[in-house]
Amino acid sequence: MFADSILNVAIGLIFLFALLSLVTTSVTEGFANLLSTRSRALSHWLERMLSERSETGQHEHSLGKQLLEHPLIRSLQPGSKLAPDYIPPRAFTVVLLELIGDVDADGCRKRPQDCAQLEQLIAKIDPKSPLRQVLSNLVTSARGDMDRAERAIQTWFDASMNRLSSWYARRAQLAAFFFAVTLTVLLNADATMIAGALWQDSATQAVLLERAAQTAAAKAENMPSSEGLEVYADTLRALDGFPLGWSLENYDRRCVPSDVGGWAAKLLGFAITVLATTLGAPFWFGLLSRVINLRTRAQSALDEARAQATASEDKLRDEADDLSH
Repeated sequence: MFADSILNVAIGLIFLFALLSLVTTSVTEGFANLLSTRSRALSHWLERMLSERSETGQHEHSLGKQLLEHPLIRSLQPGSKLAPDYIPPRAFTVVLLELIGDVDADGCRKRPQDCAQLEQLIAKIDPKSPLRQVLSNLVTSARGDMDRAERAIQTWFDASMNRLSSWYARRAQLAAFFFAVTLTVLLNADATMIAGALWQDSATQAVLLERAAQTAAAKAENMPSSEGLEVYADTLRALDGFPLGWSLENYDRRCVPSDVGGWAAKLLGFAITVLATTLGAPFWFGLLSRVINLRTRAQSALDEARAQATASEDKLRDEADDLSH
């Protein structure tokens, strides 16, 4: 019974962390899409990499803007004035070589046909531009093979996008941490307080365990995120007396602490919740499924042992009755 209660409290906390992580991730992605942070980051990188310096030392983003306004690149983000979230390395290489090419009699730019012509075009780029040094090194390593030079440019751009994605992921993680702190404080999601409430309330344990099992099953069936979020939001609302939110009553465990010790315990609970939330919803939903499966197997084994014990008792009772007769 004691071990079963500990497992139920653990499942309740894991379920709560999964819900908060899901909300935090949704809010973070929503703000990222609203502000178009990824496309802005890509646009800023392209304009800096493809910029040239004027006589006053200022950056001129003419080549970067031309690349973003090219029909092939613009088609990746139709109906938007922003840069796309992602540019395929092959498309980037094709457009870049076209933009640095010479203009023919019809006013169209011609892509270089061989490495010698490409090297001549690179020599015309502003010596202070970072693009000139990069392309010069890549073309030199191709040793006269145009196909190899184009593949080198694609590889360089792909590696640059991976670094940009890593930078973006760090920024997104920082934003998720901020939203996790905000959500935790607003909901008063104190992990230690909630663990104590679950330990003392077996009815809440049972309801939360049932909802956690349903949620784990829904996740296993790949429930759509929008539908799943509504189900998860209904979960805590269905738990009467679940310790979330703030209270002005002194006897309520959700009240504002009145001393240093109370605030220390409250901040510790907040810290646990925030750190757990930043681990992400996939981690907690995966752990939730494993813990529930573990509990189910343990319960099945216990039920089987009880059934065997009952059968043995019945058999012994029957044998005793036979001997008595």
